[in-house]
Amino acid sequence: MQSRTAYRRTKIVATIGPATLKSGVLRQIIQAGATTLRLNFSHGTHEDHQRSIRLIRQMAFELNQPVGILQDLQGPKIRLGKYKCQSITLQSGDSYILTSREVECSQEIGYVSYEYLADEVPEGSRILLDDGKVEMRVEK
Repeated sequence: MQSRTAYRRTKIVATIGPATLKSGVLRQIIQAGATTLRLNFSHGTHEDHQRSIRLIRQMAFELNQPVGILQDLQGPKIRLGKYKCQSITLQSGDSYILTSREVECSQEIGYVSYEYLADEVPEGSRILLDDGKVEMRVEK
């Protein structure tokens, strides 16, 4: 008889965090079929992640189950500069300039902390701000 993993083609990824980093919970997650455990490297210290990896490896060894570890690394943190006023309001279709020059932000222009943005984002691209709540289209 083939083992359960011998014919499986689908991978199941489970995100591991403070609530799931307990031996019993990890055991249940792996036994339920998780084949890859994701660690969010945007949070925690190197020591935290090292402990997590050791615990995952120990549990996989005890269960005799191969388990992959996915390290989710954050991309660059792109920040907007300071605005003269508390907020601005743009209507759909309004033009707005994003620049890597350190300017005071206004209704017409905003400073972004990533100096290569203009070089790396081609015309016609979408730019999402504020976790996707604001969408812009690159004109030039």
